[in-house]
Amino acid sequence: MMKLSKRLESIVYDGYIENILKKLSYAKHVAIFGAGCRAQFLAKFLLNRGINFEMFLVGEKYFENEETIKICDQKKRVKCFEEEIEKNCELTIVLGVSQSVIDMEIFNNSNIFEVIPISVGVCDGYLLSKKFYTAHLEEFDGIYEQLADEYSRECLFVHMAGRLTGKDISFKSNLSSDPQYIFDEFMNWERKECFVDCGAYVGDSIEEFIKKMPIDIVEEFTAYAWEPDEKNFMQLNENYKNDQRIKRFCLGAYSQKTQLYFSNGDGELSAVSNSGNITIDVDSIDNILGNEKATFIKMDIEGSEIEALIGARKQIVNNTPRLAICVYHKKEDLYAIPQLIMEYNSNYKLYLRPHSMMPTELVLFAIPKI
Repeated sequence: MMKLSKRLESIVYDGYIENILKKLSYAKHVAIFGAGCRAQFLAKFLLNRGINFEMFLVGEKYFENEETIKICDQKKRVKCFEEEIEKNCELTIVLGVSQSVIDMEIFNNSNIFEVIPISVGVCDGYLLSKKFYTAHLEEFDGIYEQLADEYSRECLFVHMAGRLTGKDISFKSNLSSDPQYIFDEFMNWERKECFVDCGAYVGDSIEEFIKKMPIDIVEEFTAYAWEPDEKNFMQLNENYKNDQRIKRFCLGAYSQKTQLYFSNGDGELSAVSNSGNITIDVDSIDNILGNEKATFIKMDIEGSEIEALIGARKQIVNNTPRLAICVYHKKEDLYAIPQLIMEYNSNYKLYLRPHSMMPTELVLFAIPKI
């Protein structure tokens, strides 16, 4: 098997991001295509580097009204793409979505000066320096060799290529389905299922779990839903107020019981942060579950995954639950998270799957060996 580092030798450190920033600094009119998490993080990335833009653009079928999005204390309008390209000349469009999910033919318009693809992720520290990559070559190669299938290795290669360059690199997405965490290929359902959902948001992953859960196999079901953002938790509570199987906790998952600073009100991107505007209660999975046996643990907690895994050590060591852990929030997560899991329990096969249609957001699946 060719090493990951050998494959990545073809990646050219050509200053792609720096060239884009320079180009945008001279552009007459700049707009971001898209208005989702990826587009909003791109907006933050540009504004923090002194690059202003006029608006977000969305396709006519997604446009409802001219809303505003607040980024870095600035309010930017969301406008209809089809209308704006007829009114604006020399419009430079920076893609806040991947080229792989849109029809690039829509940009064949004389009023568009240039369309710029870029990928800066959805979290701080997404872009990787050559220095960091070189310092951890052995770790990256080691995880690449541990992955259980070729698709996982391709996910890691494309993900790393994007993070090293900032380029929106084409990728063959998962063809079986587009779930977030409950992939059929990894769900060896048990008679008694206990789903631990860390970063439950408003319960969308629990809904996905319940929909896919085969009633002819699963006789008992419990979910532990962890959501520290109060606004999200209120909606989670409302969604499952009549389902006694769903145990809901306004808590963050961590290595121990304590309080931490937290940036709330950011929807799916709310996160533990030293510059947070509130404090939240956190606790460990081992403490909350006690003797309850977890069968599936999912974590999408914006950079607190390592600490939460430390707090789930007993569950991983004793029960070997299926794990679905986001590994893209911190630059070291790609190798540190699988290393920690295998240190706790080597009876796992490791897989990578994209969280969405793009490989920007990767989820590590640790599946017990049969």
